[in-house]
Amino acid sequence: MASGLECRLEARRVERTTPLSAAPGFFIAAGLNGRAAARRLAGCLERHQRTIRILEDPPLAALEEAGSGLLIGNLADSRAVRDLYYRFLLVTDRGYPGPGGYEIRTLLDPFGRGHNFVHLGYSDRAGLEAGLALLTERLADPLPYFSEVKFSRLPVPDAAAERLRRTPLPADPRFIVHDEFGDLKGYLGYLSGEPGLLADFHRVLAATIEAGRIGHLYAYSRLVVWRLLEYQGLIPEELRQPFLETVYQWAEGHEGIGRLLENPGYTSPHLPRQNHGLMPALALLYAADYFQVHHPGLAGPAWWRQAAETLFQPYASSWKHHEDCVIHGFRLSQPMLLGRGLLDPAHRYFEAGGAARAAECAMVLVNNRGLTPNFGDSDLIRSFPGPSLRAAAAYYRDGRYAYVNDLAADGQRRDGLELPVFQAFEAGVESKEPERPAGGLTVIPLDPLIYRVWEREPELAVGFTAAPPAAPIDECFDKLCIRTGWRENDDYLLVDGLGGALHIFDRKIDCTHAYDDAAAVLEYSRFGLAGLVSEDSLVLTDPEDHTAVTVTRDGRRGPVPAYAALKEKEIFPDGRVRLLLRLAAYAGADWDREIIFCPGRAVFFRDKITARAGGDYVAEVHFRTPAKAVLEGNRLLSRRESAGAGPVDLRIISRSSPDSLRLAARPVELILGVVDRVKDPAGRSVNEKVLSWCRRYRTPEPALTQLTGRRAGYLGPGESFCFEHLVQIRGAGEPELELVEKSGRLLMAAPGWEADLGESEPARPVSVSAAPAVPARLPAARPFAEVEGRITCLRAAADDGPVCGTDTGGLTRFDAAGRRQWERRLAGPIRDIAILDGPAGAGLIGVGHAADRLSLLDGRGEPLWERRIERVPTHWPWFELETPLVARLIGADFGAGPLLVAGCGDSRLRAFDTSGNERWQFLFLAGVPGRLAAADFDGDGRVEIAAGGEITNMASTCRLLDRDGLLKAELLAEGWTSLLKSLAWGEVDGRPLICLGANHGRNLRVYGLEAMKSGGRPRLIWEELLGGAVLQLRLDPQRPLLWIGTAAGFLIGAEPLTGRFCFTRLLDGAVTGLATRPGGVLVQTAAGSAWLVNAAGEVTARLEPEAARENFLPDGDGGLFFTVGNRLFRLPAETGPSAGGGGKHE
Repeated sequence: MASGLECRLEARRVERTTPLSAAPGFFIAAGLNGRAAARRLAGCLERHQRTIRILEDPPLAALEEAGSGLLIGNLADSRAVRDLYYRFLLVTDRGYPGPGGYEIRTLLDPFGRGHNFVHLGYSDRAGLEAGLALLTERLADPLPYFSEVKFSRLPVPDAAAERLRRTPLPADPRFIVHDEFGDLKGYLGYLSGEPGLLADFHRVLAATIEAGRIGHLYAYSRLVVWRLLEYQGLIPEELRQPFLETVYQWAEGHEGIGRLLENPGYTSPHLPRQNHGLMPALALLYAADYFQVHHPGLAGPAWWRQAAETLFQPYASSWKHHEDCVIHGFRLSQPMLLGRGLLDPAHRYFEAGGAARAAECAMVLVNNRGLTPNFGDSDLIRSFPGPSLRAAAAYYRDGRYAYVNDLAADGQRRDGLELPVFQAFEAGVESKEPERPAGGLTVIPLDPLIYRVWEREPELAVGFTAAPPAAPIDECFDKLCIRTGWRENDDYLLVDGLGGALHIFDRKIDCTHAYDDAAAVLEYSRFGLAGLVSEDSLVLTDPEDHTAVTVTRDGRRGPVPAYAALKEKEIFPDGRVRLLLRLAAYAGADWDREIIFCPGRAVFFRDKITARAGGDYVAEVHFRTPAKAVLEGNRLLSRRESAGAGPVDLRIISRSSPDSLRLAARPVELILGVVDRVKDPAGRSVNEKVLSWCRRYRTPEPALTQLTGRRAGYLGPGESFCFEHLVQIRGAGEPELELVEKSGRLLMAAPGWEADLGESEPARPVSVSAAPAVPARLPAARPFAEVEGRITCLRAAADDGPVCGTDTGGLTRFDAAGRRQWERRLAGPIRDIAILDGPAGAGLIGVGHAADRLSLLDGRGEPLWERRIERVPTHWPWFELETPLVARLIGADFGAGPLLVAGCGDSRLRAFDTSGNERWQFLFLAGVPGRLAAADFDGDGRVEIAAGGEITNMASTCRLLDRDGLLKAELLAEGWTSLLKSLAWGEVDGRPLICLGANHGRNLRVYGLEAMKSGGRPRLIWEELLGGAVLQLRLDPQRPLLWIGTAAGFLIGAEPLTGRFCFTRLLDGAVTGLATRPGGVLVQTAAGSAWLVNAAGEVTARLEPEAARENFLPDGDGGLFFTVGNRLFRLPAETGPSAGGGGKHE
């Protein structure tokens, strides 16, 4: 990088007035609508004995040597104004300043030639006349400085503008600098002329100068607004020079050009770009543009431009951004590509068709209500691809893009105050409904830029897609849409053709913000109601969290194929569409998804998984709906009310047996996160995303329900599993469709109508390796106690008697014989319990409860203190919970006295001593540290804290902290938005190990910590890509053996130091619990089964009856406590070989 600022910069000198007599004379430039006004103004100015040249609609380039002048027009009717609009130096169009509104602004020397422009802008004839009257009154020689704005309409929603006006800047200067909120205030101040908003932006500039840095994510918004105001003369003189130097230092530093040069994803010409590079790159271009005009002697700006242009190099005919989602792709990255394409004098991104291809994709992403399906890291509020649609409509004069943009609610269309700052591009293009293609089918081709990453950059490709394509490019696709029309009641089906990627830890490749959803249904809707959705959004990001199929073989999944192939396509005379999609080489099998779309009726899905290699397979099919639902036999039913068609039913009919289906409510509250609160129709204060969810999906409260069908067993090569499902969104009065067999064919049928779905697939018997009857039975678990409310947590007190907490706030302590010692009622629910050991804390009980409480009780249950935890906001509220609740609580003696350490919902760890004093806080960037443990992990004789994000998380990092809350090490389990689901540790052959289980990707990692004793770093020993989240880990250092339980239903035994699998055991459901027992481990599954498995992987016994057992806890005598609902059971000790000891888990 460059050495920095080459000399002290001086702010450019400007003359705020505009003389009429300066050489080479004064001009007035106007397009067709402004010519009469130009002649009137010229006549007025000639009274000052000046000769005025009238230029008829010149391009901006023709004015560089033309001297000072007056511009009349807007984006739609003046080429010069259009060019300034493209360069983001004006924002006047047919929408702003609105009917009857006008702008009169002085642009101070934009070409660096000492000449000003005065701009008279308007949206309609009335605005032109009003502005002309004011300007005429103030004509003089020289022309005075103008900053006059009268608007009737802003390019932003009124509610968003009002929120910016009433919300003050943060008190903490760090939050002012490292946030775009103040920049948006400045932009609104530019648009409205409000002094208070401009003053707020001046505070932002002052704080930035004081901090001496600009974060790369905020550089674009800061520089765009600064540049607008600088050219308008709206920056105070005392800030101009120091901020200019701050910009230069930023450009030369790590967050500027360094961001581009240090990331191979931004220097290779063969890779798609991501917003973390595109934003600083466009900011660098704006900075270079300014400095090269006004400080031409500096060497740095040419270098910034070169680095930025290298980043933008792939984009001319190509358009695909790195992120395969709407908010990051179309709302962050695509505006940067459009901005650069417009700043480029040749407009290559537009002229070569890249911008048009992006807009074509944006059209299929908009459903018939003008809403965008949420997939990847999307957002209910900010996910409309308006920038692409509006810019393409204006540039290409294409009314189709305007039509789709105008489908959106006004608040989505006028979204210029959402990130990033961007113009509205209202150019008066007449809206035109897109023509319906054959069958209503639109296939968006896959951009070669993303298809060829494995061929051109094989070492980096896994950071862009998880696996290379297995089909030619003409079979691959980006998105696929079937639409019967553009009215709300019409059918809309959207299918994804592109999946996610794996995280490259050591190459600085930014994430895709997309997940393993190739061939998944992103939305299916009728009557304006979405029946099937994705809705993964930052939190629910496992492969299982999509309307798709997941496959696991022998415990492993490997990289999920990322390129879906469209193998067959048929359009029938009656309008039906048949598609055959394929994901090849998925965990040793091929997944074929056959879709038969019956317009105005339903969609049929046939998902066939055919083994290439033999093995124990688990295949699951998942369907997600954004509402509550019930499962009756093999039928899912959900009713909602549409806006215009009355009650509407979602019906999913499965051909699978009812015992292979399960229905689960997904934690939608984690998707909704912490956002601004607004008033609902009843006047109540609610989370804005809650209100958006209910309006979008027309539900009384947010809900997300998932239907999953499971097939498991051994498949030989060529053998297959098959799932068949009919999905009907049924309007009032429409017949209920059924699946019926007739003469070996499967039909979709209603009275008087039927459609052939092909040959019916016979159900093949399934053999689950743990299913055969096992003669041995474990001794029956004995009822131990019963409490009021569901037991949420269970811990062992000093005498090995259990202490349990409930969701109603009950806290009860029992002795080892089951006698109730005491019971207390706290503000509920009880979140977690910690038992303090050691002389200073023996017998003390810490309790995290309610929305924000932490309490300490003595051994008799008497309260010692209660603390209310105050939320401290972060920059990343989407990774926080709505309250700073104690999600996880541990207690330990660190040698200088015991501490309670709480993992809180506001992304913080807090440590308290036994007197209730808060000793320290640690910001857990970024997520809720819901997995905590305390131990001497690295063997140095000192207790550390291990903390991982288990509820929400930016990445499944496990952080090791010392007793003072200082970071000792970071251990990665997987990348973006992965969760740390399990944790085990111990010493094997003298080496301290820590084992981390995550929810997707490389979801099992084992690290050696021995180097930490001498100040070294942890070392990754081995890793695996297992099928399903790694929910359970137990380390037996004596055998040695690492027990692994997965969400796909595999129990795996692995050698801790090599990763070699000793056995894999397929069970009847996800492994939800593991407990060390004599003779092996007790394995609890989601199906309610509990199996005893020995160290050879053999099932030796089972526990009956079936139940949803939770909270396994050793009783100190070789027995085991567990809970079922509000009941506590005890399983007595057994004889038999020990499973070994010494390993620990959380």
